[in-house]
Amino acid sequence: KLTLLKTEVRDINPKPPYTTDTLLSDGIRRLKLSPGKVMRLAQELFELGLITYHRTDSTHVSSTGIEIAKEYLKAVGKEAEIHPRGWGAEGTHECIRPTKPVSNLDDVEDSGFTLFNNFTWYHKRLYDLIFRRFIASQMRPAKVEEGLYLADLGRVSIEVKIPVRIIEAGFTQMDPILTLPNLYGKEEILIQPEEVKLIKASEVRLFTASDVIRLMKEKEIGRPSTYAKAVENNMRHGYVIASKRLLYLIPTKLGMEVADLVSKYYPELASIKATREMEDLLDLVREGKLSRHTALVLLLSDVIRIRYGERLMKMHEEGEGIKAEAAGEAATEA
Repeated sequence: KLTLLKTEVRDINPKPPYTTDTLLSDGIRRLKLSPGKVMRLAQELFELGLITYHRTDSTHVSSTGIEIAKEYLKAVGKEAEIHPRGWGAEGTHECIRPTKPVSNLDDVEDSGFTLFNNFTWYHKRLYDLIFRRFIASQMRPAKVEEGLYLADLGRVSIEVKIPVRIIEAGFTQMDPILTLPNLYGKEEILIQPEEVKLIKASEVRLFTASDVIRLMKEKEIGRPSTYAKAVENNMRHGYVIASKRLLYLIPTKLGMEVADLVSKYYPELASIKATREMEDLLDLVREGKLSRHTALVLLLSDVIRIRYGERLMKMHEEGEGIKAEAAGEAATEA
């Protein structure tokens, strides 16, 4: 049973344009594609000049991008909805966006694009996601009425906010949000389920590839160029498999054994911190702030330190007295 506690009208802003991780997440979740497939489709759209570079962490929109959004909105009679946004500071690349004010790939007539006539349904759907998200990011906020409801599920009660009515559409004309208009104006509603299923499952929720990529972004490991590869490589090596319907990543026996082995013998090298530091090192080399030789020396010194510590630990376990000479031998072996 849902009982209305109060209502409020608030402005909802659009989401920023796509970055690599958010495009991968929506491509996996909404189009049911693998990370590698999403990146291959984006690569082809980029090579044809239909979208900007698709490996980026930036949501920034250039002045050229803003003009493209304006041109499209004016052409479809929505000039009043224009609300230009730069979405953050300029970086190496800008957001993933269309390069022309064309909403449908079937309408592309430029001779430079007609060389590729094998647009699949997936090309069109991915381009549609990119186009709608970008145009919505340059439109006015939506004014929405939300209801705060007490959801009574028998022994469990929780409070939930549910959008029930769109007062001013704004960006939702391009990027719709979920509303439940049948709740509007009702103080109480009893929902009768058509069917109740008892499902036995683990309390630990499995991750999808989309979840893994989101976590990589949150923990600052991986780069736009490696998000999809990280997932695909684990699948290729047989460490995880994807369930057919919900695309959950399920660890295999081999994957669990490898994870246990690496965690047991090389915990420092396998840690999130070590991965993040190594990627930072690679960034410094790429930016010309550190030589490749120095970076390799720093990496090797970490490995030697870890191996030296392992050897001393083993000597402790074997009951050896650690004398200066023995310690020197351990260091040499490391």
